[in-house]
Amino acid sequence: MTAISPRCRALAEFLSARGEPAWRLQQVLHGVYKAYRPKWHSIEGLPKGLRWRLKDEFGKYTCSFSPEAFTEGDFAQKLLLKSFRDDAKVESVSLQFRTHRSLCISSQVGCAFQCAFCATGKVGFKRQLDGDEIADQVLQFLQRGQKVDGISLMGMGEPLGNPKVFDALRILSSPELFGFSTRRLNVSTVGVIPGIVKLTKEFPQVNLAFSLHSPFTE
Repeated sequence: MTAISPRCRALAEFLSARGEPAWRLQQVLHGVYKAYRPKWHSIEGLPKGLRWRLKDEFGKYTCSFSPEAFTEGDFAQKLLLKSFRDDAKVESVSLQFRTHRSLCISSQVGCAFQCAFCATGKVGFKRQLDGDEIADQVLQFLQRGQKVDGISLMGMGEPLGNPKVFDALRILSSPELFGFSTRRLNVSTVGVIPGIVKLTKEFPQVNLAFSLHSPFTE
């Protein structure tokens, strides 16, 4: 778990350095990923002093992003999120279908592929999102009280052009963290072959979708 998530690794090191018992990490992670607490000092069951030290060490919020804008239509809600790290912005969308609600989340800031059918390519490639940043887009909607039935990496960026997507899939499917079934996770690609091969080997139950404008290269 700590190997796939920079946040989990930093929390484990912080708690260990303070001499906290080993089970304290699970208590903190439950507050973030199961109780969806948006702020460190709001995690219940922790000593008051520890809650405020978590805030001092990791900032006020448990998430990597702050919401910049929120728009809502009849069947869709869109969040524009700004990174606390460098003010980079990404979009995430919640889509309500007749039988379920699915999230469309981003994997990169911008995109290098410049597909004709996608506006993100016009922005150009800025940087990769890490595994926590990808998964935290889901956390943003959960903290708003939304039920999430499915997740699609189909937002900004080419998912299989970012190696950290595989960390995000592990974070999202880890029983200790989000605990989503891999059958509820979807990865969309324009056809990055090495990434497709790796995905089918490491996550055979994750759904693979192709975003193609044409079967021809012209």
